[in-house]
Amino acid sequence: MDKKVSIVIPAYNSEKYIKDCILSLQRQTYKNIEIIVVNDGSKDSTLEILNELAKEYNNLIVLTQENHGIAYTRNRGIEFATGEYLMFMDNDDSMKEDCIEMLLSRILETDADMVIGGYRRITPGGKVLDEMVLTKDEWAKFRMISPWGRIMKTQFVREHNLKFGDYKMGEDSYFNVTAYGESDKNITTDYVGYNWIYRDESVSNTTQKKVANSPIPFLEGLIERNKNQKYMKPKMFEYFVIKYVIWNLTFICKQSTKKEMSKAYTEYFNWLSGKIPDYKKNPYVGLGKPKGETALIRLIVTIFCKMPKSIVICIMMLYKKIV
Repeated sequence: MDKKVSIVIPAYNSEKYIKDCILSLQRQTYKNIEIIVVNDGSKDSTLEILNELAKEYNNLIVLTQENHGIAYTRNRGIEFATGEYLMFMDNDDSMKEDCIEMLLSRILETDADMVIGGYRRITPGGKVLDEMVLTKDEWAKFRMISPWGRIMKTQFVREHNLKFGDYKMGEDSYFNVTAYGESDKNITTDYVGYNWIYRDESVSNTTQKKVANSPIPFLEGLIERNKNQKYMKPKMFEYFVIKYVIWNLTFICKQSTKKEMSKAYTEYFNWLSGKIPDYKKNPYVGLGKPKGETALIRLIVTIFCKMPKSIVICIMMLYKKIV
């Protein structure tokens, strides 16, 4: 294999982690890579560390800019990529040493536009908290909507003008779900090579848990962008929207009061009823569907769609205490 792989990494105030992130890529068994790190206006020593690393590694490209946020930063990285294949990574994560080699082998074997793998959720010390292993079911790729843990053709991204959405949440889902609608050659693999490192101070554990970060702007944009999509079953796409609304409510539950949850529930489901009036009758809502989804998520979606608001809120308050 002689294909170049570009790895885009947005970096913001990551002085504690960025070196380990870069070194995990330098240890990859596949060597024909370019690492594009976009420093998004860091106020700590991130840029200085990157510039020092760039003196040692000629495959490291460092770009810098004023702070624009993660979506703009990833999109800028795409513009600079020169590899035939493209990957994404977060600035505080790592990959198994064979990750790029394994994913590249799979996309070359299948001539897919995108190959989606799973991930391990681990502590900084290496303890595995969770692992997502994808099946080959049609729905499986919708379970993995983070930008990392996958490889794609750079030409595919550019031809279809795939961009990360400028939203407070959902910017990565906007990119990936849109990609699923633009090709029938997006496939999953049961290979797991990405390490998503759990940190208490990470964005996903802080700002996204606030009720104020409504998913509605993202979902409005996603629906508009994919109104003429070719390769997604409409009801499966609708199920993704339904699940995303419900996921957001369960995600913010731990940081919300009963009153806040009730208000958010009303807002989200009023919006959902307007966009998908028959969402309760969606054929993928049920304990046995969709194939490839976990039993727990099927159960949660069914509860939200089939039970009255009062019961759902009580269940969420109980869930808040035990999780």
